[in-house]
Amino acid sequence: MQSSFTSKDSESEESKRLERRRNRFTNQSTSIINKSIQLTNETNQSLIGTCEKLEKNYLRLTSAPNPSTIRPLAILEQAFSFVINKYKSNNDWSYISNQLKSIRQDLMVQSIRNDFTVLVYEENARIALEIGDLDQFIQCQAQLEMLYDSGCNRTNLIEFLIYRLLYSLLLNDYKKANRILIDIDETNILLRKSNNIDIVLEFCSSFRRKNYIQLFTLYKSLPKLACCLVNFFIDIYRKQMIQILIWGFAPTLSIDVVTTMLAYESNEICREHLSSLGVIFIDESMSIDCKTSRTSFDKK
Repeated sequence: MQSSFTSKDSESEESKRLERRRNRFTNQSTSIINKSIQLTNETNQSLIGTCEKLEKNYLRLTSAPNPSTIRPLAILEQAFSFVINKYKSNNDWSYISNQLKSIRQDLMVQSIRNDFTVLVYEENARIALEIGDLDQFIQCQAQLEMLYDSGCNRTNLIEFLIYRLLYSLLLNDYKKANRILIDIDETNILLRKSNNIDIVLEFCSSFRRKNYIQLFTLYKSLPKLACCLVNFFIDIYRKQMIQILIWGFAPTLSIDVVTTMLAYESNEICREHLSSLGVIFIDESMSIDCKTSRTSFDKK
């Protein structure tokens, strides 16, 4: 029997956690961007680099850049293709992260803000999502928003509006999510269809209505990188559902049900996560002891 039990204290605690997370990442990304822009403005605006290295390690600038260590646009275009191809063969995130940061820095100090700059930030953002580096994704997303607004290539605008929408919504920033929905509505209808926007909007609708059963069903159908973004937050909402389930079922609940309902990849992954939350299993079976789990779960 399913219960209508909800925990206001739990939801309030999760809301506070999301608020702290939103403020932290917003402040971090804004600070990074402002520092970069300030440093760029302090340098010679006509700076043109002379370095010809295709690979160059990222080093944080502490003084005005030396043209001999900065690569001009033509070299940066070659370097971007080179490091991306190398990454495809070695899948080394630390390598590609370092190299793309270096390319972005060389673009920044030379005030190069064109379609190539958009390409670099878009690809960096996608790779960051695949790897699970939320900080780098947020930095790239913030720059892309400004680049799109400045009139640079907007071919992939809808894709990144989707990411902004999901990120804002999952942080419960409904005001920003509403503005993004307006931007999406104003984009070309063909672009919307090509980016599976309907499934994303259904997911967002389910989230707002707190229809988590439908939410987890749609989660499995999201575009790959949109799913990667949701993965940063999905366990927060799994936890809320698990609490409802252990109070709504008795005496036991099969892990198969939970795995399917909450879209875990396997029973083993489901059990590992539930155990970390204090859920108790009956001996070595895959059944949850709902009554015992209620006490231990609330302590986590």
